[in-house]
Amino acid sequence: MITGIPCFGRRVIACLAGLCLMSFAAALEADDSASGIVRSALTADELMAAQDVGDRPVQNALFMPMGESGPARHRFEGTLSIPEFELRAARAATTQRALNLLPGQTLFPGVDLQFFVHEDHLVPVRRDAVRPRGGDAWNQIMVSPGRVWSEPGDDGLSRASFPFILVNDYSNNSHNGIGTFLFDDSRVSSLRLQITQEAAPWAVYDMWGQTPMAYRPHAIVDRTGLAEKFAQELARQVPMRPWLELAAVAGADAVSPIVHQHGSFEGVSAAGLIVDGVIYAHPCHARYGDYPYCRHMRHGVYSVTKSMGAALTLLRLAQKFGPEVFDLKIADYVDIDVGHDGWARVTFAHVLGMAAGIGYRSRVREPFKFEAIEDNPTLLKWLQVLSAEEKLSMALNVGGDYPWGPGEVARYDTMHTFILSAAMDAFLKTREGREADLWDMVQKEVFEPIGAYHVPIMRTVESDGGRGLPIMGFGLYVTIDDVAKIVKLMHDGGKHEGRQLLHPGKLAEAIYQTEMRGLPTGGIGQDHEYHLSFWMKPFNDNNGCELWLPKMIGYGGNIVMILPNRTTAFRFADNHRYAARDLALAAHDVRPLCPY
Repeated sequence: MITGIPCFGRRVIACLAGLCLMSFAAALEADDSASGIVRSALTADELMAAQDVGDRPVQNALFMPMGESGPARHRFEGTLSIPEFELRAARAATTQRALNLLPGQTLFPGVDLQFFVHEDHLVPVRRDAVRPRGGDAWNQIMVSPGRVWSEPGDDGLSRASFPFILVNDYSNNSHNGIGTFLFDDSRVSSLRLQITQEAAPWAVYDMWGQTPMAYRPHAIVDRTGLAEKFAQELARQVPMRPWLELAAVAGADAVSPIVHQHGSFEGVSAAGLIVDGVIYAHPCHARYGDYPYCRHMRHGVYSVTKSMGAALTLLRLAQKFGPEVFDLKIADYVDIDVGHDGWARVTFAHVLGMAAGIGYRSRVREPFKFEAIEDNPTLLKWLQVLSAEEKLSMALNVGGDYPWGPGEVARYDTMHTFILSAAMDAFLKTREGREADLWDMVQKEVFEPIGAYHVPIMRTVESDGGRGLPIMGFGLYVTIDDVAKIVKLMHDGGKHEGRQLLHPGKLAEAIYQTEMRGLPTGGIGQDHEYHLSFWMKPFNDNNGCELWLPKMIGYGGNIVMILPNRTTAFRFADNHRYAARDLALAAHDVRPLCPY
């Protein structure tokens, strides 16, 4: 039985007699000199073949160094041209769902990927979504840094592997995979890859395959600058430790587990606590062994994007241009042509708080009609239109004016967050010119200063090839490292190294550090409030500690909690478990949430 593949150490130590693995904690202290291990799969002969012959994925650990591995023997820099090809697919053993695949869903996209090597890291030039050159695949790929090395059994060749996710234009789902190949100075083997983890509860299946590909060695444009930036990225990584070490930090025998919520471990990709600038995490879960690139696993977090994307963007605009941007009218920045005048008084803040007073949901005032579950035909139709113009037109024309005004009653609507994105982008252009881009502003002025250099987000798809608008209602693909840096900025009141990046007063209001409270929702788990895209839930440890806790929530069970003891709890999952008491209790074990 697999006991856990380390996500954080330099080596994965495995004995392939059944692929038994070193303990997670012990592997963190291992070096690269493991001996006596014989590679049993993904051998040189297998990778040099045009296609694989396996009837299922292999253990994920096999995509990492095995045996007496050493540095790569060859230089690797240039472009891999991967053809579109059909992946094999099988329903995951952990699900009862039938394998109902749409045309093109199992096609790996034909793409050109540029890489260079920095030390022993295989570094992709692009970290955002790379679209197919053409063909019928409807997936795109996002690639993250991997590594290069050599093994004695590879006939003098070097070996590489890299993590990636498959994404698409319609939904924030992510399918995490790993690829590997052999190379020398002028040629490469076939590419072997597999996908055994996802944030897509409706599409839980394994995919794997192998294809020949072409390698064109060439100098990467601005390689020196890219390498310098990558070195900075490495230097600014948030330290990561295994969950078991947290008990010592807390001065306790143990800290409450936060993965096995309701017995639904299989639906959890990653979970942990961030304490004093260190991430304490369980191994990143995947079928066929834990994901060996845990730090680089990207998570499609759905509506966490409303808080970590839309709210953060408005907080940056408020810091740049004044807090009055929260009171700007949507109708002043978005062309609205509907059969009512309900939008006339709706502000940016109203929309961020899901209180526009306009929509298609229940017209009954009771908070339980907040209706946060959005897998309905109206939203599904909206997801299928791709351009900004189409999305805006549909979002503005769905439903009508409620009997109450803006700011009075909460009604959840992801389409409204996209309207806010369009309005914020238009406002920014009035201040900084037509070429200004909303997400570029956030990336340059917020994320890069805190060391989160690559935070991709879904955008609309424009027929003229334009970059489109960030959707903001969903669409972020974040790593644990990204989350640690972003929530630290929030814990620090929006200030980084003496520079105020987010408006401190509005941030304090958003995360419930003032007397301001949100609108009742009666929503997920009951007794919630919602304000400026953040949820608030009452907590009671049954020992005298009672308070309300702010959190971000995304479809499937994605949760990030910004806690008053300056810890952060997170769980990325697609098991539809939204209760977060176990997250709060784990943080409470480390450091009391109440100032007794």
